[in-house]
Amino acid sequence: MNTSKTIALTTSAVIAIAIMLFIIQLLVRKLKLKSEQDGKLKTSYGVWFACLSIEALIVTGETINLLSTAFDNIYKNISNNLLGQLVKTGSLFIGLCALWFLLWYFIGNLLSVTIVGKRKNENEIEANNVSYFLIKGILIIGFIFCLSPVFEIILRNFIPSIQIPFYH
Repeated sequence: MNTSKTIALTTSAVIAIAIMLFIIQLLVRKLKLKSEQDGKLKTSYGVWFACLSIEALIVTGETINLLSTAFDNIYKNISNNLLGQLVKTGSLFIGLCALWFLLWYFIGNLLSVTIVGKRKNENEIEANNVSYFLIKGILIIGFIFCLSPVFEIILRNFIPSIQIPFYH
């Protein structure tokens, strides 16, 4: 059980990180074109990508931590379709992880207008405005840290429960 749980968690973590990197690539695809200068990436693009990666890894870490508990409960139930239950629960948790990241990315972008003003990311990349992307990144990281207990509560609602027989 321990070896198969380790393999399942490792596979889930790799898939979750790959999905999060794919989402980040989709979010910064317009910026990447304007971020290259003389074959080198601009510092502002690197800061923005690093902030998004940190945010994604924080959310993924919390998800994998609770997924471990969910997998324990699935193994304790010893159902007939063990692999199907692991895949279903893992995909649900990874989907919620991606959704939580995207939610706070968009809310952070909306609320960053109050601090940095209404600016376009493309123009700030061209100007290599590192402080702009640092402020936006730290703002979203702060949201994710502050609201991680809420995310944990949401994920705990989807953890399979163990049926304990009640004898009277």
